[in-house]
Formats: sequence, C-alpha cells, structure tokens
Amino acid sequence: MAFRPDLSPFPGLEDVIGEIYDLAFAEEGMPRLLELMSRMTASRSAILCQRGADGSGVEMSWGIDPAYDVPMARFMHQNLLAQRMHLVQVDDPVCDIDLIRREDWRGLELYEEVWKPAGLHQCLGILFVRDRGGISSLAFFRPGEDGCHGSRSRRVAGILSPHLRRAVKLRAMVEGARARADLFEDALDHLALPLLVVDAARRLIHANRSGEEALHDSPQLMLSFGKLAAHDPADRGRLNTVFDSLARGIGASAALGTAGPWGTWLLASPLPEARAAALGYPQRERLSLIVLRDGRGPAAADGSLLRSLFDLSPAEAELALALGRGLTLAQFSAARRVSLNTARTQLKALFAKTGAARQAELARMLAGLGVVRR
Repeated sequence: MAFRPDLSPFPGLEDVIGEIYDLAFAEEGMPRLLELMSRMTASRSAILCQRGADGSGVEMSWGIDPAYDVPMARFMHQNLLAQRMHLVQVDDPVCDIDLIRREDWRGLELYEEVWKPAGLHQCLGILFVRDRGGISSLAFFRPGEDGCHGSRSRRVAGILSPHLRRAVKLRAMVEGARARADLFEDALDHLALPLLVVDAARRLIHANRSGEEALHDSPQLMLSFGKLAAHDPADRGRLNTVFDSLARGIGASAALGTAGPWGTWLLASPLPEARAAALGYPQRERLSLIVLRDGRGPAAADGSLLRSLFDLSPAEAELALALGRGLTLAQFSAARRVSLNTARTQLKALFAKTGAARQAELARMLAGLGVVRR
C-alpha cells in the first residue's frame, strides 16, 4: 500500500496540494507557487534554484527586492547553499544550522551585498529533484527576528516537496509538447503543399498556411459554413466519392475542375482514429488528411529560397535556376555575358553546396523544391 502522509495536524493542506498542481500549469504560475510555499512554511521569501552538473544555474525568487536579481546572478558561483544542496537527501528539509554555517559566508560578496541586506537570514532548504548530476531546490527565508523554522514548517515542506516535484515535471512535459507542436506547425506552414485536416462531416479542423491560401484562391473548392465543399456540381459528386471512401477507411483521390483550364488534384487519406480521440473528438470520429496540388504542375523554386537552403551566392542561385529551366552552361554564359570558365567555377561550387553530381540531378532537385515556401 502506498504511503500516505498524515495531514490531520495541517487542516487545509490537501487543498494546498491541489493548488500546487493548478499553479504549475497557470501562466506566470511559478511566482505564485513560490508565494504559496512560502506562506505554508511561514517564510517571507523563497528562491527556486535549478543547477546543472557543470555548476551553471538559474534562479527564480519571490519576496526579494528585484534590485538584487543582477548581483545575485553575478555572485551565483559563491552560492554555498546551492552547492550544499547536492549533499542532502531528496524531500528531506534541512534548516540553517546545518545548511548555512555562518563562518563560511563571512566576507562573501553574495552574502554581504545581497543576502544580508535582503533579510535572508534564517533558511529552510529542501531538495526536490536530483537528476543526472543536476538539482532543483527550494530555499525559504526569514529575517533574523523571526527565528529559525520550526518542526511544523519542516514537516509541511517535506509533505509538499513530492507534489512540487511532480507538478514541475508535468509542467515541463506539457511545455515540451507545446513546443514540439509549434515546431511541427511551423514546419507545415513552410510547405508550399496545401494540407488540410477535416473530420467526417467535412468540417475543416486545421489547414497549413498554403492550405488556407489554396482554399481562398481555388476556383473549385470553398468552405461553406466551415465545411469543405465544391462549387461545380460535377466536382461535388467527385468530392462525395472521396468522402465515401474515407468513411470506409480507404484513401482516395479526385481531379477537380477538369472542364476548365485550371484543375486541382485532391488526394485524401484517413488518419488513425486515436488521433481524433486525443483531440477530444468521439472515439469513432475519423479525421482525414487532404493534400491539394495545382493541376498546372509544381511551382518552381526561386532564387531567395535556393540561397537560404544551400547558402548560395546570388550568381550561383541564378545559374541553378537557369539549369533548372533547361539551359545549357554555354547558353547561360552567353545570356549573362560571363566567361564559360566563370560559369564552370560557379557550377562546381553549386554541385559542392547542393550535393548534386550532375546537371540532370540538379534539375530534378530543383523541381522538387516547389513544395517548400520561403
């Protein structure tokens, strides 16, 4: 049976534990979390220190004059408190008689210029994370006139520490997931390939930037009350056929606008049902990925894109585009009025930077870059 601490001497502590998790996920929640922990340990200020195995660290404080932030960061290498936290047990609160030996601090600029004038005298420290040589610890402070932290404060800190550790870990996991989602969304937005995600009712769930532009400009497709629809009756029938296949879990494709000069290729594939459930849709709801391509063929890469992708000079990018259009090296040389030797030198640099070995391989590579946006 899992150990459950006796909270009976501390009425309301269960509510505080719940508040720790709420604050961990709140915007600007960490300062409020430090305030809460300080209040529960009858402290006037607190410092959260995250210190790596190499000695580098980041600190966040509450209840301390912000004017001390700069000198505190400058003197972090003198922080004996953070160094000693490497030696204590996780979740074992340690009071200042063991943690700060006054004679060790005398003469240190950190103590004389920051801690002492800030009233950081009586200290209760607790280590709540030790991972790969790094630590995360909390130090709660009282001015000298308030006296040392008593057994009640130490016990409360020991009870709350495991919850703080879990809350901080969960926050890091959520922030990491959000960062990855933002990264993937940015990556999709850099594709010139229009991508749409729709549900079984044809409602648009998400579109990358190219997808939004394609829907806005398309003569075949539109959004009608948030749902993907077609202008022409014949295209509506083709779209119905695609969604009938998707409902059976089968991918499909359709050529829209075949009667006009500008057609659109539509390719659709069902996404796993678990993805829909993860986004809060009913378990049996099905999401689908739709890819749109201009029927006139892929767009050509431009010089700015080539320069950014392969670190080409403007002249090298111009040569690459000319070869991609089918010009020979001699034709390019004549058109640009440069010597053939100069053109050959540029071509050699172009091969080295792109990894292509022949002009035909370079042309194929350039044709494929039409799916990347600037």
